[in-house]
Order: sequence, then C-alpha cells, then structure tokens
Amino acid sequence: MTLDELVAQLRAAYGEALRSVVLYGSAAAGGAEHVAKRSDFNVLIIVNEVPLGRLRELSAVTRAWRDAGNHPPMTFTDSEWRASSDVFPMEYADILERNKVLYGNPRLMESRSTGTTCGCRWSAKLWESCFGCVAACYWLAMIQASRSSS
Repeated sequence: MTLDELVAQLRAAYGEALRSVVLYGSAAAGGAEHVAKRSDFNVLIIVNEVPLGRLRELSAVTRAWRDAGNHPPMTFTDSEWRASSDVFPMEYADILERNKVLYGNPRLMESRSTGTTCGCRWSAKLWESCFGCVAACYWLAMIQASRSSS
C-alpha cells in the first residue's frame, strides 16, 4: 500500500471526521535520513472524532497498512493532539520538526509563536506550566545543533 492509497482509504473510512494525515520522521525529512525499503513510514492521523460506526472500516485500513510492512499510524483527536506535548515531548517535537502534510490542514503542524526566549513552539500557558514543553524545546535544540554541525 502506498501513502496515496492510505490517504484515500482513510478519507473514505473517516469521512468528514478526518482533519489531517501527516507523514513524519525520516521519510518526511527526505535526503539521506530515509533509506528506501529499510526506513519505515511514520504516519499521524488527526480527526475531529473517532466515528464508532466505522471502526470495522478503520481497522481494515490499519490492518492493510500494517500488512504492507508499516507501523500502525498514530491516531489522535484534534484536542488529544494539541494536549499531547507533555505526554511524549520528544516525539511531538520530532513530528513538528520533520513533517509533510499528506491531507488536510497544514496549519496543524505549524510552529506556534510564544515570545519565549527559547523560541518555543507551544503556547505561553504550556511553557509556564508544562515540563513537556521544556523537554520538547531541549529536544528541538539538540536536533538543530546536530544538523548545523554536520
């Protein structure tokens, strides 16, 4: 199954509930980071809601994607995605740093300006109250430093 086929099947299965399908990680970054036939495709799905009446269809799409040799996509509702920076800050930062929107609203992956001294991508409220934001900012700084030194 190709990425285009995955997106088409997700659109059919989720219908209007589908907000965005995002490729992230080495495949989105391109270049030498992604090795064809050896690197995997990391996919994030953002939805308004999970339509319970379509779980069978959704399961079939995920199974076909997995049977094609890929990891199952991560699926979040829009509110879960926006609240997840403190749950897994390094992955969240990587997704924001290296992504390609395959379907939907690219603004979901844009940087969020805060005016913090570190150039944090999260809201000022999160910056003040969330350790995950601090860890994610540190992770982004490490990624950027390693890229500038190579």
